[in-house]
Amino acid sequence: MLDKLKDDLQLTPDEVVKVRAGVEAEFVALKNSAPPGAGPSQDDAREQARMRITKVLRVVLTPDQYKKYQDLQRAHPSGPRSGTVWSYDADGLVPHQVKLGLSDANATEVVDGIEPDARVVLRAREIVQ
Repeated sequence: MLDKLKDDLQLTPDEVVKVRAGVEAEFVALKNSAPPGAGPSQDDAREQARMRITKVLRVVLTPDQYKKYQDLQRAHPSGPRSGTVWSYDADGLVPHQVKLGLSDANATEVVDGIEPDARVVLRAREIVQ
C-alpha cells in the first residue's frame, strides 16, 4: 500500500518514513484498544484501518497531496459494508443480510436489511439444537 501511495502522491523519502511510522503507531493503538478476545469484524477492521491511515495522511501530506489522496479514494470507493445479523422470533433464530453504516469500537449502525423493532441477538453463550 505504501509503495502505491508513494508513487501516486509522489511522496518524498522523508514523507514515506513519517507515513510508515504514523501508520504503525495507529495500528498498535488499534490493536491495544479492543478488549482481549474481542475484535472487530473483518469489514469493521478494514474501515478502522482506513480511517486511521487517513488520519496519518492528513497530518503528513501537503494540502495538494491530501486532496489527490481524497480524489483517489473517491475514484475507488470501498462501498457499503454488509454483515449478518440474527434476530429471534417464535420459530428461533433468523439470519438477515444487512447493510452497515457508521461504526466504532462499541456499536455499529444497521442501515438496511432488518426491521427496526426486531429482537436482535447480541451475544450467544451456546447454541442448542
